[in-house]
Amino acid sequence: MQLHLLNHLFFRGDIKELVAESIHLHSPRAHQPLISPNCAALPEMLVESELFGHVKGAFSGAVSDRSGKFELANGGTLFLDEVDELALAVQSKLLRVLQSGQLQRVGSDREHRVDVRIIAATNRDLAEEVRSGRFRADLYHRLTSECLARHNGRWTQVARELALDRDNLNRLAKRLGIR
Repeated sequence: MQLHLLNHLFFRGDIKELVAESIHLHSPRAHQPLISPNCAALPEMLVESELFGHVKGAFSGAVSDRSGKFELANGGTLFLDEVDELALAVQSKLLRVLQSGQLQRVGSDREHRVDVRIIAATNRDLAEEVRSGRFRADLYHRLTSECLARHNGRWTQVARELALDRDNLNRLAKRLGIR
């Protein structure tokens, strides 16, 4: 059996990598790549290139075309841990990919279509990050429309339309040691 999820998912709390991997492995995308960049660890000057790719000559050191994490995850899942660490300009580009399924490599005017499920996670309160101007409100609403949150030591469903098969959810909870 597989988890039947909408395309994108957001959650916060601990054991994020294990939850993201379990969701990916129990989904129709399980035989496709799971790419897991930690947004906080991406070099600030190269984050756009790392996520969206670049073309030869886009910047000093770009000696050839290079696919980014989105293209590498095509058909599969891109797990963006610590998504709140992305600069506002990068958040804007992420929102565009979520809305259109298309991206532009750095230095290119050509669109690339990608079919990627995004799983985004953070340890911070994104609503507070939005209020303080550190996170885009439109991206916040897009990500949290399909959301799992950790409350009182349990994962609970808070999404409006997230459809998890009950048996698979129980198996996932058992695997994670959650009742």
